[in-house]
Amino acid sequence: MSLITKRPAALTVEEKICLVIAKCQRVSVTEVQKARSLDDLHIDSLDALNIIFSLEEEFKISIKLDVNRISTLQDLFALVGPRSTNR
Repeated sequence: MSLITKRPAALTVEEKICLVIAKCQRVSVTEVQKARSLDDLHIDSLDALNIIFSLEEEFKISIKLDVNRISTLQDLFALVGPRSTNR
């Protein structure tokens, strides 16, 4: 099922993260989902900070980290997933 056809409340944490990245990078959600690394999306450290700030706002969480330690979507999923309550 496409993210577009799901109601916002029905989205998983991973889908919400992909939506945030797509919005920040001005790319399609499909492009984000196909990416193996943040480099595939041309995300540099400044972009990563912007994404982190957006994720903190979206999920109402605080993320303390070194942006140089994030290189894949899985890294972001691992950071946000345990802190999220599926908001």
